[in-house]
Amino acid sequence: MAIIFFSFAKIPNKALLYVLLANLISLPIVWFGFTLIKVMQLVIPLAEIFAVVFEAYFIFLLSRKSITLKKAFILSVLMNA
Repeated sequence: MAIIFFSFAKIPNKALLYVLLANLISLPIVWFGFTLIKVMQLVIPLAEIFAVVFEAYFIFLLSRKSITLKKAFILSVLMNA
C-alpha cells in the first residue's frame, strides 16, 4: 500500500525505509502492550488510534523534506485500514 501511495503522491522511495521502521516499532507495542488492557472493547480502537498517530508522526518526523504531515496521516490511515 505504501509503495502505491508513494508513487501517486510523488514521494521519494527513500522514505519507505521510515515506513518499515515505524511498522517494526508499532507492531509489537500494539500486539503486546495493548493486550494488557482489561476492557476488551477498548483494545482494538485504542490500538488502531495509537498505530495511526504514531506511524504518521514517526514517518513525518524522519522525512519532513519529502512528505507533509497530512500525507503522512493519509498514508498511515491507508496502511492501518
